[in-house]
Amino acid sequence: MSISVVYWSGTGNTQAMAEAIGEGIEENGAQAKVMSVDQASVDALAGEDVFALGCSAMGAEELEEGQQVYLQNEMGQPFPVTVVAKEAGIITFDANHEMAGKELNFKIELVEIC
Repeated sequence: MSISVVYWSGTGNTQAMAEAIGEGIEENGAQAKVMSVDQASVDALAGEDVFALGCSAMGAEELEEGQQVYLQNEMGQPFPVTVVAKEAGIITFDANHEMAGKELNFKIELVEIC
């Protein structure tokens, strides 16, 4: 089994933690791929059974259900996701657009029929 550990680190502390997690994964018989977020690809991670994400925290932040956070796509662009569930160390995100599933109504003005 291969487990990717993807991190963002501003000072190097989170990188050190990610590398330590990778070592722990390998000590327990799995293969670890430790990489910074700019080296990761959404498509590659989508095909994995397990991956871990890590970023710096200042203080005692904790993700809560309903909270909106930002992840980065493979080109480093941020995109919003919403925390929809937390259980047994697993966090589930909803990356749908906030208008997904809502009824949209448009006013149009017909200018010409050809």
